[in-house]
Amino acid sequence: MKLKVTHNGEKLALHFGDVAMKYSQGKKSVYAKMAVMTIRDIQDNFRKHGRPKPWKPIGKRWKKRRGSKGVGRQPLRDTGNLFHSQRLLRLQQSGYDVGTTVPYAPDHNFGASVPKQVFRNVKFKKHAVKAHTRQEHTVKEHSRTQKGKTITIPAHQVKAHKVKRQQRGPFRRVVIIKAHKIPQREFMIIPQPQNKILFDFHNAEIGKLLN
Repeated sequence: MKLKVTHNGEKLALHFGDVAMKYSQGKKSVYAKMAVMTIRDIQDNFRKHGRPKPWKPIGKRWKKRRGSKGVGRQPLRDTGNLFHSQRLLRLQQSGYDVGTTVPYAPDHNFGASVPKQVFRNVKFKKHAVKAHTRQEHTVKEHSRTQKGKTITIPAHQVKAHKVKRQQRGPFRRVVIIKAHKIPQREFMIIPQPQNKILFDFHNAEIGKLLN
């Protein structure tokens, strides 16, 4: 029996199979039940923020993201897209694959280094900005596109001040994402004792078929 994680560039899958046992009937029904159990175990990894090894907590900047409340403040739970994408990918008599086809899933499961990226002419829709207080902070020297021209903003200190509620946009800007690392948060794993439960269920169901 085997339980392994595979990635072919299009999907990230956890495969369970047993090609050694020779039984002809009921194999797919057993694997279908096990697939449901496996998906629930993978989703529990999200709910418990990693197991058996806890995931690295999200940073303070991410916690302050607008709209990130409740579950959205938990690692890999911002949109719920990755959590809800876990599904049965393939069911055969020799085993089954469960996993996700979300493109960025491997980066989070294995960890990754993201190079610097520059997105030009990014469109921002009209939106409302709530009244708030800006804390005193230092602005580093940076470039900005204004009326089709690129201007350099020198480094300067911004004093604490209140910002009134206002409407902004629509406008276009150059968005620069700095090079950064995505920490490994392995969710495609079935830890003990869940792993043993899965194998015991498999053996018990196959025993019923053979009796």
